[in-house]
Amino acid sequence: MNKSTIVLVGNVLIFFSIVFTLWLAVALEPTSNTILVIFGFWAIAPYLLFAYFVNLRSTTFRQSVENVAVSFICSLGGIYWEIYITMINSDAQGGLAVITIPFLQLVAFLLLRFILWGVQKF
Repeated sequence: MNKSTIVLVGNVLIFFSIVFTLWLAVALEPTSNTILVIFGFWAIAPYLLFAYFVNLRSTTFRQSVENVAVSFICSLGGIYWEIYITMINSDAQGGLAVITIPFLQLVAFLLLRFILWGVQKF
């Protein structure tokens, strides 16, 4: 396996995560198209950061593997919580939780990247 294969796997993961997240945003049936666009952009913001790290910040094979692995963990975590909150255990506070999931994905991604950076230094 080489760096380009890992980056391709990461891009496919990110693409399907974006598609599923946008499908879920439409399934939530927002009241207007403007809200759909705003929420859709907010919901895919973490995936855009993941794509930036996978494509532009990965200079070595090791960094590519780390970025794809962290993106995979954060993507699965975010999708799991979106499904759980909106479809399995839906309640009135689910709307607030769906709004906070992208922020939590960003925090988790940056925290995991910081931990991996610290591990590399020692």
